[in-house]
Amino acid sequence: GGSLSGGALTSPDAVRVRDLSWPERESTVLHLSGPGVSWILKTAGNTAYSVGREARARAWTGPLEARGTVARLLWYDDAAPLAILDYLP
Repeated sequence: GGSLSGGALTSPDAVRVRDLSWPERESTVLHLSGPGVSWILKTAGNTAYSVGREARARAWTGPLEARGTVARLLWYDDAAPLAILDYLP
């Protein structure tokens, strides 16, 4: 997996802002927010979505990440399957 620093995600002040999941998919995409920070949490059910595939794609998105046009992958666990990304409004 990747790395996630700080305890804001596990803070008791962290809240679900919005469910961004697509109804026809078996994955969940949540916008979460804590003190001064927001994230996207992605989980996969029995779908073609792969957290590992998303993590591997980051090898190609460096320039877009540097410009702030692609969310940074903060943490992932393909076995879970779970990914946490920066939230881009």
